[in-house]
Amino acid sequence: MLKTTVVGSYPKPLWLSNPFGAFFGGWRLETKVLREGQDDATLLAIGDQERAGIDVISDGEQRRDNFVYYFTRRLKGFDFNRLARKRLRGSNREFDAPRIVGAIERSGPIAVDDVRFLRAATRRGIRMAAPGPMTIVDTSHDQHYGGDERALAMDLAAAINLELKDWERAGCDIVQVDEPAFTRYPERVRDWGIEALNRCFEGIGAKTTVHVCYGYPIDGPKVREHGYEVLLPFLNESRVDQISLECAAPRLDPSVVKLCGHKEVLFGLIDIGSRHAENPAELARRIRDALRYITPDRLWLAPDCGLVLLDRSLARAKLRALSEAARIARGEIGLGAAAIEEEVP
Repeated sequence: MLKTTVVGSYPKPLWLSNPFGAFFGGWRLETKVLREGQDDATLLAIGDQERAGIDVISDGEQRRDNFVYYFTRRLKGFDFNRLARKRLRGSNREFDAPRIVGAIERSGPIAVDDVRFLRAATRRGIRMAAPGPMTIVDTSHDQHYGGDERALAMDLAAAINLELKDWERAGCDIVQVDEPAFTRYPERVRDWGIEALNRCFEGIGAKTTVHVCYGYPIDGPKVREHGYEVLLPFLNESRVDQISLECAAPRLDPSVVKLCGHKEVLFGLIDIGSRHAENPAELARRIRDALRYITPDRLWLAPDCGLVLLDRSLARAKLRALSEAARIARGEIGLGAAAIEEEVP
């Protein structure tokens, strides 16, 4: 009960990448030694999570220069040579997006070796994440599907599904799809987003997760035009097992978990935009509040999002606070159960 986990990413060592490598690239190592350096960084990320006491860990995404493009560069149909200027998720921020110039297909494994490396390096439960169809659509420029977003999303979902099946065969306990775009476009979630999400997980026997959030804290305040009360009714109808929610940064009332129906919830407790480690006692209080609305077997404890933008020392401190809060909360549940049993005749 009350297992701790991460959402996915972890800070990269400065000798491997610049601090914003997740967005702009910037490997510091030469190509001939880059893979070895990424292996070493992955082992450091695994060790940090294990020592912090996290129950289900990731590889920290140490091989990914960009979460979305790490995948789409390896799919047929994308052109990264001639980019197109585009706005990101309805914001004022513009970026150079790859063009979609042909039918989307998965021609081979993308991160399967990453899963195998992680599985061989730890005895703990492991999770891995892939970008979701809507988020990929939103970070690409379509010149092939004629504006038919559903058709594009379903082809992307089919490709993601093949990858996730290989992850499961490689020993991944939890397979995750990240859909930050869901919080911006609830009408698209309704029209084709859930259908595409379900296609991603079709035939998957491992536990499945969808992560939704309001984006990383860069370029000014986050946009929260649509609340979870609009989005979660759609997600409750999906086949996903777990819903991962950003709750700490937006200071959402823990009662939000009751909107998740019978799904398991990754309850975001760690604000990745703050520059200090959280107080475990305060986190435990939020856990207690959440348990008024959800049973402890369905409540998971996690950061809001990936930790990639933090300093490694701060990321370690935040994960230790998360684990300590879980220990406190588990102890309180145990004491409560014992007290109840003593009163039963």
